[in-house]
Amino acid sequence: MAADAKAVGEALTLKKITETLTVDQYNIAFFPYPKDFKMALQYICPDALLVPQVDYGSGMNFRCFGNTNSNFLSTMIGKTINITLYYL
Repeated sequence: MAADAKAVGEALTLKKITETLTVDQYNIAFFPYPKDFKMALQYICPDALLVPQVDYGSGMNFRCFGNTNSNFLSTMIGKTINITLYYL
């Protein structure tokens, strides 16, 4: 039983990874999942507002918008952003 408890504890350990991505011509950034990915808990991007688009199972597409301090969001085409994923 101790081995099972250890395995469950390791599976529920919070992990984090940060990727630097470039937003493509469609205003989308693809965030690839790490090899030990089981479930996403939170995506954080200080550079842009992220709107999830498609989850491919190997990663997630996000539509990215900048200028979040005003009422007029702007596209991020060609910009480099940092996205941090907290996951299990």
